[in-house]
Amino acid sequence: MAKNQRNAKAPISPKQIEASITLVEKASQPFVGGPVFTKTDRLHHLKMKRGAHQIIPMIASLASKYGVVVPDLSPDEMRSSLQQAQAIESLLGTVAVLHQTLKDTYLSHNADAWKAATVTYAMLTSASRAKESLAQELVPVKEWFRYRSPKSKEASAATVKGKRAAKPASVSTVNDVTKVAPIPVEPKADVALANGMTAAHAVS
Repeated sequence: MAKNQRNAKAPISPKQIEASITLVEKASQPFVGGPVFTKTDRLHHLKMKRGAHQIIPMIASLASKYGVVVPDLSPDEMRSSLQQAQAIESLLGTVAVLHQTLKDTYLSHNADAWKAATVTYAMLTSASRAKESLAQELVPVKEWFRYRSPKSKEASAATVKGKRAAKPASVSTVNDVTKVAPIPVEPKADVALANGMTAAHAVS
């Protein structure tokens, strides 16, 4: 597995990239001038129902047999459009695999570069404390790392605000103590007086 990963991440020369671009452009030539849809167009465009590939030929055959022809939508055009769609479908699968492979390779190389850059930057920052010339040359890099876009600042501020709002209010223990009613205690003097009176009666 490790060997395959090393081979997959082998350096790709600029000539290989240029050759690949040329091949893709050449393969795209038959489709130049085709429809170009926006995201909204794709969302609202008429979609074929699942299983229609088997039903459309039957509809076309019945229309030809009984002479039913829709203007600009003849049975022959129906069959031709279906065949074109099926042929392109096989090409879509191949292109999708290539597209995903390119995206994964792109992501992997970017991750490697960023990991090496951040670790090296940390080491340079540490070394710059003892070398003034390095510290000066590192200033633009530090400024780049410190920069935060307005959207990022707004998101951070909203997060902090949300955490503060969610934090429960603190309860004062002093207030809780003052709210508790004191338990009444009988004075000791009254108790002593009552005991004395009882003793006097006993003597008399």
